[in-house]
Amino acid sequence: MRPAILIVALAVATLPSRADPSLPVAIVSAGDLQKLCAADRKSGEYGMCFSFVGAALEIGYNVLNPYGQSICITPKLITIGRAVELTDQWMAVHPHDDIRPGTYVVIKAVSAAYPCRNSN
Repeated sequence: MRPAILIVALAVATLPSRADPSLPVAIVSAGDLQKLCAADRKSGEYGMCFSFVGAALEIGYNVLNPYGQSICITPKLITIGRAVELTDQWMAVHPHDDIRPGTYVVIKAVSAAYPCRNSN
């Protein structure tokens, strides 16, 4: 019985402490997202890509966007499919970003394709 308690205690002790809640957590890296988006369009993986990109766009439009990059194109003027294409193109040009959060790359790709205009 004691060895089991010791194993559980060691396992709990090695868990990471609570992360800083102000920092974005990458559940899906850009590299993971790239693999999902490269899948057959009728597959579940591509469906996950499509859903993830749509959710990332929602984050990009939000005033609490953690990356400070503005998406200035209105949601009515871009489709999720187009955002997937832009993200794929961004990753082809910036392969080193594969370790960044997937949301970062989506927001960066769409922002680069549709830069904000100066209001002056």
